Amino acid sequence: MIYAFGPYELDTRVYELRRSGTVRPVEPQVFDVLAYLARHRDRLVSKEELLEKLWPDRFVSETTLTSRVKEARKAVGDTGEAQAVIRTQRGRGYRFVAKVEERGEPSPPPFEATTSGDQTSPGKSVAGESPVASPSIGVSAAPRSRTGFVGRARELDRLVDSLRRALKGSRQIVFVTAEAGVGKTTLVEAFLSDTAAVPDLLVARGQCVEHRGSGEPYMPLLDAFARLADLRESSLLVECLKTDAPSWVVQMPSLVSDGEVAELRARSGASGERMLRELGMLVDRLTASHPMIVLLEDLHWSDYATLDAIDALARQSAPARLLIVGTWRPSDVKAARHPVYALTQELRVRGQCEVVALPEFDREELVSYLAMRFGGARFGESLAPILHARTGGNALFVRNLVDSWIDRGLVRRRDDVWTLEADLADLERDVPDSLRHLIENQLAELEPEQQRILETACVIGREFPIALVAGSLPASDDDLEREFERLEREEGIVRAAGTEHWGDGSLTSRYSFVHDLYVDVLYRRLPAVRRTRVHQQVGLELERAWHGRESQHAPELALHFQRGLDRHRGPRYLQSAAEQAIERNAYREAVDHLTAALELLAGAPPSAERDCVELQLRCKLAPSLVATRGWADVAAEDSYLRARQLAEELADAASLSQTLYGLANMYEYRGEYVLAERIAEERMTLDAGGCLARSLESHELLTCSLLHQGRYGESVRHGEEAVKAWEGLGPNELDLEALILVVQAHGWTSGSLHFAGRADDALSHSARAIAMASQSGNELARASAHIQAAFLHFYRGETDRCAEMANAGAAIAREFRFPFHVACARVLLGWTEGVQGHFAEAVREIRAGIRTSEAIGARMDLPVFHAILALVLERAGEKGAALEALDLGIALVTRGRSFFYAPELYRQYGVILAASGPERREEGCAAIRRALEMADAQECPFFALRALANLASLEGNEWVPRLREAAGRFTQGLDTLDLRNALLTLDGAA
Repeated sequence: MIYAFGPYELDTRVYELRRSGTVRPVEPQVFDVLAYLARHRDRLVSKEELLEKLWPDRFVSETTLTSRVKEARKAVGDTGEAQAVIRTQRGRGYRFVAKVEERGEPSPPPFEATTSGDQTSPGKSVAGESPVASPSIGVSAAPRSRTGFVGRARELDRLVDSLRRALKGSRQIVFVTAEAGVGKTTLVEAFLSDTAAVPDLLVARGQCVEHRGSGEPYMPLLDAFARLADLRESSLLVECLKTDAPSWVVQMPSLVSDGEVAELRARSGASGERMLRELGMLVDRLTASHPMIVLLEDLHWSDYATLDAIDALARQSAPARLLIVGTWRPSDVKAARHPVYALTQELRVRGQCEVVALPEFDREELVSYLAMRFGGARFGESLAPILHARTGGNALFVRNLVDSWIDRGLVRRRDDVWTLEADLADLERDVPDSLRHLIENQLAELEPEQQRILETACVIGREFPIALVAGSLPASDDDLEREFERLEREEGIVRAAGTEHWGDGSLTSRYSFVHDLYVDVLYRRLPAVRRTRVHQQVGLELERAWHGRESQHAPELALHFQRGLDRHRGPRYLQSAAEQAIERNAYREAVDHLTAALELLAGAPPSAERDCVELQLRCKLAPSLVATRGWADVAAEDSYLRARQLAEELADAASLSQTLYGLANMYEYRGEYVLAERIAEERMTLDAGGCLARSLESHELLTCSLLHQGRYGESVRHGEEAVKAWEGLGPNELDLEALILVVQAHGWTSGSLHFAGRADDALSHSARAIAMASQSGNELARASAHIQAAFLHFYRGETDRCAEMANAGAAIAREFRFPFHVACARVLLGWTEGVQGHFAEAVREIRAGIRTSEAIGARMDLPVFHAILALVLERAGEKGAALEALDLGIALVTRGRSFFYAPELYRQYGVILAASGPERREEGCAAIRRALEMADAQECPFFALRALANLASLEGNEWVPRLREAAGRFTQGLDTLDLRNALLTLDGAA
């Protein structure tokens, strides 16, 4: 449609405003205001209607709207006084009053919903379609031509195609990559404006912000959901969050009441993958009724957890009407070695994402830009080569350079016609070398007070509230409001970005820099001392404004006090930020915060208070390092040992107990069982007569440690004590951590009971572990119970039951990323494959499990894993490789150290040697006799029975009486494979 009024034509088909046939450049939002008012010229249009219709998925303040109306008036030759085109009715809205003639038909929007006679309901599939319903989407074939938007038709079409696939239920991920200023944001904004006709579309926008500090887990996603809840469909989103994602909604307490937060916090779990699983459920629920675009901008500043979330959403196979669009800069990613590049490559290899890389504009596109910018003036063809040579086609460089020509009168408008006032040779010499140079020149021309205001604002970040700038400077809100309005109107450095409620409840305006490069240039030019001082001032003002709610803003406070070198507040807020990260299971971010806190604290003078702070930091850093780097990490051990030293010096019994438990747990997983036992016993002495929860921890750890040392009676005793401690816990102490421990205590006890000859009791404990874990619904407890049960059935030689338990545990462990449990499951499933004769698959699985276990520093069960590998290799006829595997297992069982599976390692070794020929028979029998000695020393009747059966077969009747006696002592496990094999051997001897 063309709306003609006076000498002007507003053409919605090609998105142009023309005066007497000459295109007049206007910003897209200004054009939208003109078009909407012209289309509804028969009535008054309220401000609220304009905000809702033109920006349904974004928060736009009335200040911004007023600014756009002012620009619209200016574009059509109107004024605030004359109001011949757009009339303001104060307090109510606007009306388009110029006489209008309509010409032509309106063009269809790029996305146009059509109805079909046979709509498919969500969840119901039709042939060749995804089981998720979507509207039919038609795309306009008309070329897109917008003011300020040159080229990019191909890239825009790729985004359109991705959304079209998403609307059919095929989840899509698109990364838009380009250097600063090339036009990522412009492209995405143009794409989003084309989606207005998609029914029920939700657009969630999240921003990764460098100056808010690195490592606030899931920040852009939380930001996106919070904005979406504020804008529209809030009741649906909040209900979905409460139902499907309690771990997420507790991170956004403003969306629910205080009572609901407490209830939801109790429902949300602490497992490492729970938030990712809940995110998947939330997306599935939302996209069943509403197609959804999630825009995550500037992923080159993203936290690790957000990238994990993108990866998790990509891995899900269920249909979802979801499109994730992420933007990032290649140079920033390369400089910081940011993992978003690795994620992008991995998703591309798996065929789960598309990359839209924006090139710089070529000369032909710059000719089009100049024609648009200067109303079709012919000198654009001459200017384009100069513009391209000096800017490389970078969109922001181009715009700023052209602006500088206009500002200095080198290109000028005379009677609505643009003319070139300078020689081309002068322009070639005049052009600055870079956009940074342009920005620095622009800033240098500002008044000193304006520069000081902008320097303070840049320390806050790309977007900032005026109240925070005012509180960090000796200036009033009103004075700053006027200055920022001037900077927006005259310099184009900042723009209005809405309003927000400040700490005292007052309303303050928000502004943002028009581009990150302004922030970067301003921040870099700040002298180091002043930069430090401004960070400190901003931090103090934020602390004052958020009094009583500081913990909710810990990451931002931590950043400013860290960069402000505040050695008192910095570590405190960094610790708080780390605690939030740990609560979200984002341990890499926690490590970053805690490491930064320790570095800051290192400059503080020695004192007991300083040591107390360091102790708290170390107690959180050590387990976070284990969670991210594995149990073998040296830095984690160093942190535990330093925490132990500090706790002893400060006589802090609670911290010492916590540290000793962490150390003992680390050594246990490393396979240093004796050291783990000694530290656990020391902890029990320290806690004697104290907390039952700590008693449960220590007894469970000792149950595990003593099992691995082959001290089965002592292990069982500690397992029983762990169960008693659990049963004595009060209601407030029955948390998930305690549940996981008692489930594992039952599992370790079952193993010790089996080797002690109480096979039926062992099965009973295993069944109790599975029942408790299943009733709790806790993922780690369920994985542990099933994997420990799988080991028990492996010891019993029950292939099918072992496979059943290992598969159940593997499914949970893979979904929630418990690497140790995955490693155990792969080894055990490899054994079951080997029993069935699938030797290649079996060996591959077992070796993969061993590699995973070694990678995470879990050497606890590696000797067993090598023994299992040897079993499969022997079955496959690869006796040499089997002996090599057993050599590795035996090497891990060092001299002077007892290990429960050592008898089996030697017995298997001896059996293979004895079967290798007469010349090695005696050597093999000697190894089996050694295995028998070890089994007797451990008081393990099952291992002794195996060794005796082998010796009776190899060396004859001298071993038969001992075998008969050993078999006769069993009162439980009479149906086990070991006992049946022993009886068969006795029958053969008879």
